[in-house]
Amino acid sequence: MHSDKVILLKNVEGEFIGLSAVDDYIYRPYELNDKSLYEWIQIYKRLKRTKAEQKKFQSPKHKDVKPAVFQSDEEVDTNFDSDSDYIESEHAPEKEEIQGKYAFLQNHPLYETHQVNISKSKNLVPNFAGGSLPRCDRGDREYYCTTMLTLFKPWRHGKNLKDDDQSWDEAFTNYKFTPRQTELMKFFNIRYECNDARDDYSKLLKQQNATDGCFSLVQS
Repeated sequence: MHSDKVILLKNVEGEFIGLSAVDDYIYRPYELNDKSLYEWIQIYKRLKRTKAEQKKFQSPKHKDVKPAVFQSDEEVDTNFDSDSDYIESEHAPEKEEIQGKYAFLQNHPLYETHQVNISKSKNLVPNFAGGSLPRCDRGDREYYCTTMLTLFKPWRHGKNLKDDDQSWDEAFTNYKFTPRQTELMKFFNIRYECNDARDDYSKLLKQQNATDGCFSLVQS
């Protein structure tokens, strides 16, 4: 199991903060609420604000605004469709789009200094570094379902992925993946199918070689 990497940075107030790439997705703008993690990776880039933009977000007007509150597991039964795990203050800034640029939610550690730039292009293919993706036809079924839901079902909190009384397999079966997502999951398994075919062919060659060797001994 791979742990998430956390980067330590110093913010504009001189305080050290921990930053994880997961924060970018969890605290993505409300306008991008329906984006899955896979699609998010394809279309987003974190950009630093200009000095003028940073001054705007560091102004007293913005500092007095209460951020959207992330509630814990014990405090709320989350429902992604209503975005109920986030409560937006009545004084929260209006959702805005400026030439494809969006503001992170205020819970994001870099809310004042950075923003999201969204590209309409989905030609980027995420590079899955570290361990291999699980396969659908063998191995731990629950782990496979967890991974695919995490990639393709929009979430901000773990409870957005499944109900407490559900298994991961049930949540996976009940979720309506798009045709493109189903196609991608099939592509994920091609590597394993190719490896299986290679191994089967190698095994067949070894059996043939062994059989040919026996015949050679009998003939001599």
